[in-house]
Amino acid sequence: MKFPFIIMPEMSERQLWRYRNHIDSDASGWHRRWTESIWRRHQHPSNARLSGWNSPEDQKRRLIHFYDEYGVEGRSFVLRNTYLWMSVSLPEEDIIEYETVIREGLREGEWRAEGAEAEMTDIYRACAVAESTPFYEVIDDLVKRDLIVGPVITNNFDCLCADRGLQEVSLRRYDWGPYYPQIEYDPRARSLLVVGVHADRRLVQMRARDRGLKVVFVDPERYVGPDGRIIEYPVEAPQNQDFFVRATAEEALPRLHQYLLKSNGAN
Repeated sequence: MKFPFIIMPEMSERQLWRYRNHIDSDASGWHRRWTESIWRRHQHPSNARLSGWNSPEDQKRRLIHFYDEYGVEGRSFVLRNTYLWMSVSLPEEDIIEYETVIREGLREGEWRAEGAEAEMTDIYRACAVAESTPFYEVIDDLVKRDLIVGPVITNNFDCLCADRGLQEVSLRRYDWGPYYPQIEYDPRARSLLVVGVHADRRLVQMRARDRGLKVVFVDPERYVGPDGRIIEYPVEAPQNQDFFVRATAEEALPRLHQYLLKSNGAN
């Protein structure tokens, strides 16, 4: 793979503006020009159903750590550098089979990851061209009416809240900073609205409950995979006192918007 790898050969003026103001920025607490993640799969009694764990002799584990740097060269959106580290632990009888599969795959590809570059960077391309949806219009309107207060706590790449001038606090923090950012809750807040197909955000919800806020989930608990398959994705660690709306944001937010406007006598 040669660097810089071109993701988008020609960015529009709006896309360049978004890059300069929101991607090449650490205003949310995470500088989006760099992305880093640790992906872990392991066998343990706590995840026996999904990992196939049966006994302490089950020792399968895979750790993947990656780090990417993005940028703009001229008007092209590019991947400047990338780093990948992988650690695999397997029972002895599985190691030879695993090595054989890896070597055959590399040999067939002539030791190159052809085609993987575009797939690997597609999420950043999609974020660079993303446009707002009615969901963001609802959030923006409720913020302007002081019916939503405080920052938008987000894990998203797309900068769509920042595009509208809304304050964002990013949860994408790794070894360069605190895992959980300091969040200043607005004293007027009475609930935490948790929207969308989720990742593990239990610390956010726990801190909100500790402050006496009602946690309100809007989550379909499923998503559509690239192949069109419905993938079940249950919410992690909801509590009995939480309020749950099992729906997509597109379905639920317009109804919530109208309810809040009516309840507060707004037009």
